[in-house]
Amino acid sequence: MIEFIISVFYTFAEYGFLVLLLSLLIAGILLYISSITPSETKKVSYRIFSLLFVIYGFINVFFGISIAGAFINSMGERGTATTFNITQTNNQYNNYWVNEHSVIITTNDNEKVEANYFDDSFNLYPKPKQGYAYPTLGETYGVRYLKRNPKAFVIITNDDSPYAKRLKCNYLMSKLSEAQIKLNADPGNTRYEEELLKIK
Repeated sequence: MIEFIISVFYTFAEYGFLVLLLSLLIAGILLYISSITPSETKKVSYRIFSLLFVIYGFINVFFGISIAGAFINSMGERGTATTFNITQTNNQYNNYWVNEHSVIITTNDNEKVEANYFDDSFNLYPKPKQGYAYPTLGETYGVRYLKRNPKAFVIITNDDSPYAKRLKCNYLMSKLSEAQIKLNADPGNTRYEEELLKIK
C-alpha cells in the first residue's frame, strides 16, 4: 500500500505543472461551492480544502520529485541501469537545455525495464558534493526502484558502480586542483599545504 502511494506521488511529481493546474481548478471549484453553501461550517471546510490543494500543487512542482525520490531511496529495491540514449528537449532550466535520458533498468529478478528521466528531475541520491552530474551514454550505475513500478527510480551516487566511482574521482581531482592552485598563489601558507596533503 505504501509503495502504491509513493508511486502515485512520484507520478504526480513527474507531471508537476499539470497537477498544479488541476489543483488550482479544484481549489476554484471548492471556493465557488463555499460561496453558495449556507452552512458556515461547510464554508470554512471548503475553503481549508481549497487552500490545501493550492499548497500541495505548488509543493509538488518544486519539491515533488525530491520528496518521492527520498522515499524511493529509503524503501526501494536495489538494481542497476544503463543509459542508452540522451536527447535534448525543448525545455530549459536555469538557461541550460534539459536532456531526456533513456535507460534500461535491470531489476533483482533480472527483468529488463525501459524507463526515462529528465536532468531537471534531480533524482540523484545522495546529492553529489560537486553538484548534479548525470550518467553518460553506456555508463552503468546503481538505482533504487519501486518493486511494483520500476519506472519510478532514483540513481545512487555512493555505491561501487563505475558512475559513482567516476563522480568520486572527479570530485577528488577538482579538490586537488583547487588546493594546488591556492598553494601556488600563496606558497608559504601552511593551511593550504595541509589541505593538499590531506587530499593526496
